[in-house]
Amino acid sequence: LSTEERSSSITSLDTPQQEIDDFCYDEVNIAPSFSGGITKMVEWLYQNSELPNLVSDIPRYNEFTVQVVVKKDGTISNPQLIYSLNPKAGAEIIRVMPLMPKWKPGKVNGIGDVKCRYRFKIKLSNDI
Repeated sequence: LSTEERSSSITSLDTPQQEIDDFCYDEVNIAPSFSGGITKMVEWLYQNSELPNLVSDIPRYNEFTVQVVVKKDGTISNPQLIYSLNPKAGAEIIRVMPLMPKWKPGKVNGIGDVKCRYRFKIKLSNDI
């Protein structure tokens, strides 16, 4: 290979920094978290949404599985409802997730804070 050909092949192997920053991990060493944990997150949801009016008297209708992307800076994006028997409450959870305060981002050993997907369960109650 000529010097020019070697140079272009080396350049093509380099991964642009933006592409690395945009990569979304499915597995991390330390999971992202809402400050104070799930209990504080549910309190925040009740205080900042219409959920108190949407909670059912039937407990199984108040269980939700949600998936979000927690960005490197702790902001939430791409909320998805994975499981719900209460579509109105589920839609309200998804509506307010991106409005949450910043989370602690996920971490990968040797890299630090990373953008990652996170799936979790929420159980609502009439007692809050």
